[in-house]
Amino acid sequence: MGGYEANFNPPLEDKYKCPVCLAALRDPVQTKCGHRLCSSCFKTIRGGNWYFRCPVDNTWSNNVFEDNAVKREVLSLKVDCFNSNCAWTGELREQQTHLKNCQFEKIECPNKCKTDVMRLDLDKHLLECPLRLEKCEHCKIEVVVTQLARHHLLMCPKFPVNCPVCGETEVMRENINGHINIISGDCPMVVVPCSFRHIGCMHQDQRCKMSKHYQEMNTQHLMMLSTRLVDLETKHRLDLECCAKKFDLLLSDLKQRIDISEKRNTHLENELKEYKLKLGLN
Repeated sequence: MGGYEANFNPPLEDKYKCPVCLAALRDPVQTKCGHRLCSSCFKTIRGGNWYFRCPVDNTWSNNVFEDNAVKREVLSLKVDCFNSNCAWTGELREQQTHLKNCQFEKIECPNKCKTDVMRLDLDKHLLECPLRLEKCEHCKIEVVVTQLARHHLLMCPKFPVNCPVCGETEVMRENINGHINIISGDCPMVVVPCSFRHIGCMHQDQRCKMSKHYQEMNTQHLMMLSTRLVDLETKHRLDLECCAKKFDLLLSDLKQRIDISEKRNTHLENELKEYKLKLGLN
């Protein structure tokens, strides 16, 4: 981390400079020999060793202490803002708070366009930023302005497109599949099957021409429907007869099983009576 970088006014005195990083002392510690350095700089020169050599006079030592008095003095030093157009002056401890609000501080564009602008110019930049978001006028989704044309051309579900079959304009992209659907759509040029296909009419034509087909083939469709109904009636009757025969067979088998069971029960009852007579249990 090192020491503090700032525009000190008056200039920074040597006694407040870290001998390692040459910046203003940050969280200073003092060696036994009386020299001060930044806490982070001390950790760097000490490394993982128990002893360390003072960077000023090369004295060996194994301990330091926090110098809070000098820390307060450093934080109270007067500094000017880094930004040349800013007239702010204050204590070092106030510098970071000021920079977070300084109108002359250069900051990165929040849209990540890699442009650094002064905070006071940010609003103007955001109106012109090539990566700013704008709402699509059709679907209201926010899109990067440079991608808006591509969004309209390829992705926007509400963008009006031409039907590839009939050429109708102003059909929303999300509705185009429904528009050309052969069952539920309304595109007049889509080729659709006859509604009586399931009973044998294999005719198909553009949707706009199917009304004429229905008018011309009305009688034939009725005949097909009648034939279909007769076939279904015959099939159902045959199925019913088959079921009735199966039921009769099952009923006959069940009666036979009942008769056999009754005979077995009668036989067992007679045997039981004979045993009782033999044992004199009557």
